[in-house]
Amino acid sequence: MMSNRFEGIKLEFEGLFYGGSYEIEIFSDGRFYYSFIENESIEIQRGCFQILQKEIMMFEELMEHFELLKKQGNYTVTEFRFGNSLLLLQRNGRKEKIEVGKNMIFEYSKLLMDKYMKSTKRVFLLDTYLDGTKYIRNFNWKIKNITTLDLFREFSGTYINMVAAYNERKEKVGYVPKEHSEVLARLVDSGKKLYALAIPTDEAIALKIYMYD
Repeated sequence: MMSNRFEGIKLEFEGLFYGGSYEIEIFSDGRFYYSFIENESIEIQRGCFQILQKEIMMFEELMEHFELLKKQGNYTVTEFRFGNSLLLLQRNGRKEKIEVGKNMIFEYSKLLMDKYMKSTKRVFLLDTYLDGTKYIRNFNWKIKNITTLDLFREFSGTYINMVAAYNERKEKVGYVPKEHSEVLARLVDSGKKLYALAIPTDEAIALKIYMYD
């Protein structure tokens, strides 16, 4: 599984500056996690959403471009300061600065966050249950004391409309049943953020599924 993790930068987003502990993590299945400290606050803001396969491919292209810059012929990387996205190269005894690479990645991240973070209204969708738990190793530990699960598309496997549930530690804990997953998958594909409240019962984990709209 591809996982690109970036942290420790200062990022301007919608006129505000986020810095210090800023972190972005992108997985190959489209999960996009972020955290930041807003302005002078000491509270870390966290969240996640799902990006589309096309957007994942763009991230991969950005990473490939950054690696290409580092490995250009006759160049030697003498310094890389992550905080301001500066790549300092030395060629034939002369130092040259390249301020792209990671910079492009974070610019694209801002576009995605602007696209997916606008919605705040919570809409109840349906009641269901957590399926596929018997295939999850250490399931009882992964679900212990968890009340909220994030829902993401599952692009691998034989069923193309699978929707997987993840705990706050980014561990998969099960799936939405097939009878409900097709509609939910289409909502996720349209850019909607879904999550579920997990309610343990005697027989299963009940889910109340919500959408931010």
